[in-house]
Amino acid sequence: MSSQRSSARLEKEFARLLAGTSRVAVRRRPDGCALVGGTAPDEWEVAVVLEDGSATTTATGSSTVSRRALRNALIGKASLHAEPVQHHVLGRVALGTSPARAELSAVAAVAARWALWLDVAVRRTPPKGDRVPRLGRSQVPVFWWDERSNFGDAIGPWLVQRISGMEPVNARRQRHLKPALYSVGSIFRSIDRHDVDVWGTGLMDPLGGATLERLGGRKDVRVHAVRGRRTREELVTKLGWDVPEVYGDPGLLLPRLYTPAASGPSPRAKVAFVPHYAHQKYVADAPEAGVEVVDVSVNLERVVDQIAGADACVSTSLHGVIVAQAYEVPWVWLRVSDHPLGGDTFKFEDFFSTLDESKVVTHDSLAEELATLDLVALAGRATLPDLTISLDALMDSFPVPRAAGAGKPFELPPLPAPPAAPRGRLARRAARLASGVRRRLRRR
Repeated sequence: MSSQRSSARLEKEFARLLAGTSRVAVRRRPDGCALVGGTAPDEWEVAVVLEDGSATTTATGSSTVSRRALRNALIGKASLHAEPVQHHVLGRVALGTSPARAELSAVAAVAARWALWLDVAVRRTPPKGDRVPRLGRSQVPVFWWDERSNFGDAIGPWLVQRISGMEPVNARRQRHLKPALYSVGSIFRSIDRHDVDVWGTGLMDPLGGATLERLGGRKDVRVHAVRGRRTREELVTKLGWDVPEVYGDPGLLLPRLYTPAASGPSPRAKVAFVPHYAHQKYVADAPEAGVEVVDVSVNLERVVDQIAGADACVSTSLHGVIVAQAYEVPWVWLRVSDHPLGGDTFKFEDFFSTLDESKVVTHDSLAEELATLDLVALAGRATLPDLTISLDALMDSFPVPRAAGAGKPFELPPLPAPPAAPRGRLARRAARLASGVRRRLRRR
């Protein structure tokens, strides 16, 4: 079957599956077919691409707003890729050289399910700070930074979904969503409302000035756990908050909920090098033998696979260090002294306070030295410090109630039941007229 004919069959199948749905349009492509949602300029699409004997289903946003909405919706649900443009791979299946109708129908059904689910999910990250629709019982507001793709920022909502079975909705820009959970990251200073829960959050730097004044005015801030002892000391001594002695970055809990993918026949990397995105531009294009450069802009699972599959980790990113510690991979913190991250050493030392600090290995380097640094030799100094905290206590302090999907990966909802067939000659004629109108509207 020709590609053109297969595309036509996909288009027909989508029209059948989405009969009665006006919010998602069907658009044929030379290499397949797409379902388009949203409104210009913030459209997004779920596309089925037919090539090389396979059908690949992807989700792509046409703007910064729609790409951010897709990232937020698809954390823990689909792999994220940066090239050739940022997109998510929702699935890939092998097809025969001449795909049968049943094969294309199965692919179309899954793509339609994704499109209908995303049509609702992307509205939880609305453009221009518009209010999100009222949250359902299976959704929970969680605050995380989402201006760009960064695996460390995805850990919080990923864990919330896996531990609770609830769907995390980003409360950033949505101050009316309460109680909001602040979790992974140095986001204490981002608390912008009353009535919040804090679980494993850390400070970026010591409290003072406007940050101290702003946090001092917040009410009903319930702290269940903090990242480290430095954060607790600041909150207790300068704000007088009641902070339990429960410590740990929640990223340390990842091994309880995610088993890294096997590396397969490819050789195990000696060193996983994890540059923070602020340092990526200083890294050599071609790493030395035995070194795998980890792209922090891809999905969390891919980053964990790369770090957990290495013999040692060298990281300028805090969560590169934390993931290595979690999966018992010896590590070195590489500090770029002339381009330090926000807060510089404070947030790292905050995390180190939950370890045997005498075993922590750090190395200072200038940005211009990153491209020529002998990472294999540096990794030879890597250590795995002992934890001095209880991860059971950290897990037990998780404040979100468990729902039916707790501990399980996301499951895509089924297609809605088709509308009942109209009865009588006039009803059937009205249905045909309505169907024709919908087709004309989709083609506009």
